[in-house]
This record gives sequence, structure tokens and C-alpha cells, in this order.
Amino acid sequence: MYIWKTLFISSLVFILAFILRVVLIIQPVDLADQLDLEIYRAGGALILNHVNPYNHKDKVEIRERLREETKNDWFKKTQDRWNNYAGSNLPLNLLFFGSLSLINHKPIFYRLVFAFFDSLLSAVAFFMVVIYWQEKNLFEQSLKIISGLMLVAISPIILTWGTIISEEKGIEILLLMLALLCSFSQKKWVWFFLGGFVLGLSIAFKGLGIFLLPVFIKKIIEERKKYIQDLILFIVFTGLVAFIWFVPFIPYVFQMMFFRLWENSVSTSRASSWVFLYPIIPTFWNVLRITIIISGLIIGFTGYFKKKIGICALCGTLLLLFSVVYLTKGMIDRMNIGITISIFLLGKENTSLGIFLALFYFLAGTIAVFFRSDTSEGLFVLFYLVFYFFSLSWLIVKNKSKSFAS
Repeated sequence: MYIWKTLFISSLVFILAFILRVVLIIQPVDLADQLDLEIYRAGGALILNHVNPYNHKDKVEIRERLREETKNDWFKKTQDRWNNYAGSNLPLNLLFFGSLSLINHKPIFYRLVFAFFDSLLSAVAFFMVVIYWQEKNLFEQSLKIISGLMLVAISPIILTWGTIISEEKGIEILLLMLALLCSFSQKKWVWFFLGGFVLGLSIAFKGLGIFLLPVFIKKIIEERKKYIQDLILFIVFTGLVAFIWFVPFIPYVFQMMFFRLWENSVSTSRASSWVFLYPIIPTFWNVLRITIIISGLIIGFTGYFKKKIGICALCGTLLLLFSVVYLTKGMIDRMNIGITISIFLLGKENTSLGIFLALFYFLAGTIAVFFRSDTSEGLFVLFYLVFYFFSLSWLIVKNKSKSFAS
């Protein structure tokens, strides 16, 4: 009965979240300011015109025509820039854009589809917080429900860098949350096959699903019945779901991936916390970055191997370190993937800490949105890192060794 009641409320959350986003979308918008939306539409147009997005010499005439149709002046300043950014997403991501352009290439359609998936994410996140965060009293239960709304539905970060500034990162968060939801099931066909399928899609879409793979591996090993065969089958099955989208674009897609990974880890820009620190310690920032990564790994793995935290909290920590600390460029929408997932997973192990981080995320996110600058966004990310690792460390010290189911 409790689950069905939560499902009903979650459906209301979806409806209200979608209405809110539609209201924001119908406001007049200058496409010249929607850089990422134009990049997504350019990628969709390449797919629609049967152009290999990763081979810049493929159908040059069509590329030049599509570039001229682009609304953002910075994006279309040179053909090389246009080529690099139009083909800067993974294959499943671009095929998704291509399917949208096949239906309707107009910006408003893209924005409505993004809003739909963000609203679906709002409902899924609310449902999972209410079901999987274990409150201790009525007051904590109320805060848990509010946290479930703040995490996505009314999150100023996702509303701004998802709807007002059109982004599709909510789809990756949705895939990650659905993969986790499957992993929590006791039915093998759900967590093994459906979970493996969704996990494969999350890897193919943005690559970040790889950080949740240990959750499934641990679950397979705990079955203790033919776990080696099951482990091989799961990895092969999930790998095929993830890799099949890459096949038509080999080898050019791998060249793009290596370049983007390198480019996003050697300099700072936009909402990165390093934007704030780089001017202060320009010759020392990278050493500090590596130190933070190593320290975070030590904290996470120490807590896990001493059985102070579960595999979920460890995976959330690894995802956060990669998306926020290792990657040093990009807007806050990408970093928010790691932030949102890490809040949910830490809250699953300790509801009080989840509520604390969700409240900080909402309030500090509101301030970051109000000031809308690289500095305010970078500070938001930096302070979240501090509060997260403080919370994780406190949990490790507080917890007695125990076994975690997931």
C-alpha cells in the first residue's frame, strides 16, 4: 500500500514538474544564447543527413550548409569549431538528437522533450528518496519528502541548467537512477537483465554508468551460485548494449573521446571549482586537484573495505570525483550528474546526511542561480565537495563495521 501511495504521489510530482517546465519554456528565448541547444540540434541534423559526426571530412558541403543555419554566432564562427562541437557527444546521445530532429527539428520541440525527461526524473527521484531513505521519526520523514522534491523537481540547478538553459543531462541522471532502482530489486530478471540493459544505455549515453557497474558486480558475487558465469554474462550483455551504438562510427568516435577527455582535464573553465582556485594558486592547482582525488579515493575505499559504508556510497563518491574533480571544464549541468547521484546514494545509507546535503544543494544552488557567474557556480561546486566529504568522513567514523546489502 505504501509503495502504491508513493507511486501515485510521484505521478503528481511528474505532472506538476512538467507544468512548471512548460511555463518556463514558453517564455521568449534568444537562440543565440542557447549554445548547447544549438550544438545538440547540429548533432541531430548531422545524423538526420546521414553524415558521420566524428569524421569531419564526411560530406563537407552538407556540414557547411548546416553551419550556416546555426543561430549561435560563436558556435558557427569557423567550420572547425562547428565540426568539433557538433560531434562532441557519444553516439547514443547523437542518435537521440537525430531521432528528435526526424520528428521535429525546431528548438521548442527539443526543449519540450528535455522537459519531459526532467519531469520523469523528478518523479523517479522523488519515489526513490521516499522509498529508500529510511527516516527515524516523523520530522525526518517530512524533511525526506521535501528533499525528494528539492533533488530534481524544484531544484534551481536543474530548472536553470536543464529547462531555462536547455540541457539533456537529466536523461543521463534518469538512466543512472533507473539502473540503481533495478539493482535494488530482489527479482533477478529485473536487476540482472533490465538493470544491465539500462546500465548499458547510461554508459552509451554519457559514459558515466560505468561508475555504477560495481553495484551490480557485488550483487552477482553475493548470489554465490555460478557467480563467475553470471558475472561474465552480465558484463558481456551490458557491454553489448553500451558498445553497439559505437560500431557505425569506429574509429573516429574514439578519437573524439580521447580528445575530449584530455581537453576536459588539463585546463579550467565555466563552473569548475578550479575556476575559483586557479587565479589564487596558478602553479599549484593541478597538484591540489590530484591530491583531492587521491584523498577522496582513500576515504572512499577505506570506508568500504572496513565495512563502514556500502558499495553504493563508494560508487557515488567515485562518480563525484570524476565528474567534479577530475574533469575541470564544462558547465554545472554536467557536474550536477555526479552531485545529484551522490546525494541520493549517501542518503540511502544515512537519511540525515542525505537531507543535509539536499538542503545545502537547494539553498546554495538558489544562490548560484541568482548570481549566475563562473565564480558563484564554482564556489557552489567547491563547497558541495567540502560538505560531501565531511559527511562521508563523519559517516565512516560514526558507523560500526557492518554488512551492506547494496
